[in-house]
Amino acid sequence: MSDNQSITADANLMHHLLLWIYNWTKEDFELAFKYSPLGWRYQWDKFQGRINEDTNESCGPLIATILNMDDLHQTLLFNYITTKKYGDCIRKRAENVAWMKEMQLRAETGALD
Repeated sequence: MSDNQSITADANLMHHLLLWIYNWTKEDFELAFKYSPLGWRYQWDKFQGRINEDTNESCGPLIATILNMDDLHQTLLFNYITTKKYGDCIRKRAENVAWMKEMQLRAETGALD
């Protein structure tokens, strides 16, 4: 994988992670932390406590909750977002980017003529 491809893949993942942060639901917590030894409500309750402390918005408390999760819970959340929640979208966006790059390369080399 070239440097440009890895940057594109990272941008694609970043896009969907931020999309989730903007559009989260309670059900996301239930599904993402379904297999947590602490239960899904543990992270939900931590998040709700932070929302109550910061009444301006939910993004800041959500990010604070995610950053303070242990490795297991961050991995559970990341796996949920990149597979069940947005897995198809991530793959399709990566395919579209690859297709557009291929067409651009063909156009630059005159292969489209």
